[in-house]
Amino acid sequence: MGSSYDAQRNEFCAYVLHESETPYGLLLGNYKTYAQSTAKGGVRGLWDADTDQIIFGTHHIAYRIGDRTFFPHEIERDLTFLPYAQISEFTLEHRVHVTEAFYVPHGSSFDRAVCFVIDVTLFNPGAAESEVSLYPWAMLVGQRFYGEPEHQVRAWNDGRFICSKNLETGGERWWGGSRAPAAVELSLREQVLLEAMRRGTLSKESEAQTFGDVTPQQAELVSRRIFGAFKYRISVAPGARESLRLAVVYHKEGTERSRPVLEALLHD
Repeated sequence: MGSSYDAQRNEFCAYVLHESETPYGLLLGNYKTYAQSTAKGGVRGLWDADTDQIIFGTHHIAYRIGDRTFFPHEIERDLTFLPYAQISEFTLEHRVHVTEAFYVPHGSSFDRAVCFVIDVTLFNPGAAESEVSLYPWAMLVGQRFYGEPEHQVRAWNDGRFICSKNLETGGERWWGGSRAPAAVELSLREQVLLEAMRRGTLSKESEAQTFGDVTPQQAELVSRRIFGAFKYRISVAPGARESLRLAVVYHKEGTERSRPVLEALLHD
């Protein structure tokens, strides 16, 4: 599939290339933060200027159509690098075109917010309805120093969003999407979530190794790593487009300064 985003006519400064032509994604930021993307559409981490730390771990999206789940390493994509965004494009099973737009918000409301956004658009060019499940997953713990996960982190979900809080500093990360998820899960082991996504069994009925709440004491058992995942189920009518916005917001002062920003971004 060629790039459908016409960068040459709509942008003065853009690079359009296949993922095989670059090992890197864009590094984007605002006054308070930066986030590093990858050529596979993932996000390596979110950095906070006030604490000088990576405060959110890796973020990826898998897709399921029919009876198969596609993880990022199984997808080949075309990339458009803009000064303010990275656009990824690919097709699932020759049936649904997917566009992912990764960026760090600017403007008077968000230019000092520690956050990033991924806008996902699904386009169905066929004659029959297609149902796609999206599985964003991430490591919910930041790094105090290079390679060392931060201490004393508790994570939980409220049915719509996931929050991970540093109990020592009070800083909170809120993560979620613009649609209601079909399922939200937390786990001490990434592989548990990956296997559930591969089988299409991530659901509201938690398995033995998934949680609604993870304490620092539980996280200590696995080198203080905590992972979370969502499932969003989207039906795309013939010739129609559907969208999902995902966002992560952090603030060192907790819920009152982080969750409202997340909700504002998702409805912007």
